Amino acid sequence: MYFNGREYVAEVTLAADTQYLYKFLVDGVWREDGEQPRDSSQLHNGCIVTNNVIHTGPVPEDGTSEAVQKVVSGDELRLILSFLLWELKAEKTGELWDRSEWACTSDQEDAALQCWVAVRCVNKRWKKEADQYIGFNFWDNWLIGEACSRGALGSVEWLLSAPEVDPSVGESFALVQACSSGHTEIVERLLRHGKCDPADNGGDSLVFACLGGHQQVVSMLLADCRCDPSAYENAALVAACKAGHETMVAAILADCRVDPSRPSNAAIVESSKRGYTNVVKMLLADSRVDPSAKNNMSLRQAAQQGHHEVIDALLGDKRVNPAVADDEALRVAVGRGHVDSVRRLLGDDRVDPTAKNNYAMLHALRCGHEQIMGMLMAHPRVKAKQPWIARVLRLDRA
Repeated sequence: MYFNGREYVAEVTLAADTQYLYKFLVDGVWREDGEQPRDSSQLHNGCIVTNNVIHTGPVPEDGTSEAVQKVVSGDELRLILSFLLWELKAEKTGELWDRSEWACTSDQEDAALQCWVAVRCVNKRWKKEADQYIGFNFWDNWLIGEACSRGALGSVEWLLSAPEVDPSVGESFALVQACSSGHTEIVERLLRHGKCDPADNGGDSLVFACLGGHQQVVSMLLADCRCDPSAYENAALVAACKAGHETMVAAILADCRVDPSRPSNAAIVESSKRGYTNVVKMLLADSRVDPSAKNNMSLRQAAQQGHHEVIDALLGDKRVNPAVADDEALRVAVGRGHVDSVRRLLGDDRVDPTAKNNYAMLHALRCGHEQIMGMLMAHPRVKAKQPWIARVLRLDRA
């Protein structure tokens, strides 16, 4: 490139009767010229790429043009393609069951993808040969899964039109990717396509949509008769409870196949652990849910994390006993310094702050939780033993 006194000029020798795609690198950003013809037929990493396009003229009849393209025979071209694109013919690294690992590409695989894009840009003949040699279903249809993950609807439509592309490969990996990313239009297109089954792999599509908080996608999947929200031990409900999405929890609970008590009342345990009070109340309203399951695990988790509103909701159920495991709920709340949680637990007559050899008071003292220490000392059970407790505390301070 050189400056001719008015503008920068780059001279490039082009082959005859060939299509070229190009862009300009401006301040580190690739840009196309809006006043020149453009082409959007190329695909890169699952996304449509727009380039400027130029067509060179045919070779003159006298054959004197210096821009005559060297002729490559079909066998030679296929040999070139086999050398450049062998990585796409090989097995992809990672395991298909591991969604995150399968979506990633190694440096060698990235280079192979870039090479594939470059080969398809040479001219129509190279593009046709490359598509026949590789197709669009390499790496077990990885390409459509990547397009679904990125939300490239145009690319998904284009890929679905190719007869060799099967979006159901890998237990509907493409649908799982679209659901986990919340791309509603793509999910709708894949479900309409017919090959993708939302029940594949234990209903992973619904589970990932719940974890991501994609309400529209969840509604779309629940409306599909193939989707079973109770699959894999009610995994979708547990996922929605983990994420605290009340609307999704309500929608899933409305399905008669769903049992919120399975497995091991995990739904209420997870929502209590994360402090989703409204979700906990929704679950408590279902008679099948047992908040005292696993030795009152829900209460102990809420106490440990300091979710005092959840503690209030749980203590409202007569099956919950805060005194189990030597008043562990109180002890963990004291250790973490959760004042409000300690106050609510002490308000229950079944709680004994002197349990396990006054562990709660000694722990509060050692941790320097003065406010909690005052609350414990004011408890009726401690007052009855104050002379002895005071002697123990003096020894501990010593």
